[in-house]
Amino acid sequence: MGGTTSQVIEIYREKLLNPQARIIELLPALAKDLKNMDNINEVLSPDFIRSLIRTKKDAFKNLFDELLLFLAEFSLSTLPTKEVCGFGRIALRMMTLILPVLYEEEFTSVCNFALWNERSERSQYIEEEKEGSDSRLLNGEGRRHHVAGFGLVDALMRICFLPNFTIDASSVSKTEKNYQVGAIKVNGDRLWITAFPNFDSRNSNAVTNSNKIETLNCFLALLSRSLYLHSELSQRVAQKGLLLYALSPKNPMIFEFIYSLLNFFLASNQKKSYLQLIKGDGDTELVVRCLQILSILVDVKFTTEQVVEGVQNVAVLKMIYEHYSQDCEIRKILSPKQKENENQVSYLCKEIFLNSAVIALANVQNNDYHRIILKTIVDILNSSLEGNDSLIFGKPTKSFYFEETLYLFWRLIQINYSLLTYLPSDLPLYTRLVELLLIFLHKTFEMSNKSGIFYLTFITLSLLSSDRNLSTVLNQVCLLYTSP
Repeated sequence: MGGTTSQVIEIYREKLLNPQARIIELLPALAKDLKNMDNINEVLSPDFIRSLIRTKKDAFKNLFDELLLFLAEFSLSTLPTKEVCGFGRIALRMMTLILPVLYEEEFTSVCNFALWNERSERSQYIEEEKEGSDSRLLNGEGRRHHVAGFGLVDALMRICFLPNFTIDASSVSKTEKNYQVGAIKVNGDRLWITAFPNFDSRNSNAVTNSNKIETLNCFLALLSRSLYLHSELSQRVAQKGLLLYALSPKNPMIFEFIYSLLNFFLASNQKKSYLQLIKGDGDTELVVRCLQILSILVDVKFTTEQVVEGVQNVAVLKMIYEHYSQDCEIRKILSPKQKENENQVSYLCKEIFLNSAVIALANVQNNDYHRIILKTIVDILNSSLEGNDSLIFGKPTKSFYFEETLYLFWRLIQINYSLLTYLPSDLPLYTRLVELLLIFLHKTFEMSNKSGIFYLTFITLSLLSSDRNLSTVLNQVCLLYTSP
């Protein structure tokens, strides 16, 4: 297609106004005509998306459904070609741009229809093999989801572990490699990086990391609605519907997802200097996404009573309950009496509605793992003080993930008692950690724009003070600053 970039953008906007447009026909043309991903941002600008929803609602619903179906089919492909991976990147970027606008209060009814209405079964996007082609456009069998939002969560989870896209196909073995973290067993082939005894980064390279960023950006956009708390409890729980669905232990990929995020964060910070962290080395944006999503997931709090009441009164929670309660493994754990008893709802809720992120982090019991976590935290805090304090207390040109790291560490020692008790056993690192926290506490005390750092530092030290070894460490720190 000829013409300037602005002309091409207008042409594709016209195509998207067609309520019969098929995304599978647009993606190859978009990949050919738009030279970089930023042009997708211009095609689907927030103003254009708002206009599309207001004036061409049928066209928007068609676009959303087409993207949803494509991503579901893409996630089920076995070994997508380079060309199909390019289509997947574009589709992920388009969905990432649409979701924040869809969550605006003005479009609540459209959002509810798009994410929470049932979808009828539709045909797959599998095209006939063309002469000379080594594979079909997409492979694999789709499965129907009752609720579109659940289907999108599942698709993004699968894309996170899609060979040739987010993990290296050569690292996938024919027989599943189990990887034990405490009491949790996960598929080692899926993990982006294994954490010990040595970091294994087979699934981490420039191409797969770039695709991981696109996938996590879309996942973050999907979860973004849950960050805005509604005044009513029932609505607050409903807003977290997709989070609760993703976090359920019955989600088959949730533990691999959590440990992939954690391990990538830990591995990416090994042997990095201050300048590498500031300038970024290709991994920085992905690390930030890993930390942001981990922080969101571990922060989801609810009680069994809230959930049981919600299942009866909130449609979203009822959908999650009905979706997972059909699991034959869950039904097996009920005795014949429980199956007839009204208390089965409460019993099943305890199996379905659990925070898998908290469970996963609490199961990190290995001392090698603990040392990696402690060393990573200390290295990042150390790096933030280099360069004449320019990163945290000056005016840096770029910021990085210092506050996210501090927040995650606070939650880790809050969740994982074995990590908290391990810290004093590694006295040199622990002493340096306490020293750094005291430095931040002192420097941010009178800085109103750093109140978040002050608060995080204070509550972290408060947690550490539950162990009597902190007094010994504090004495050592004081000696460092008072001795001649």
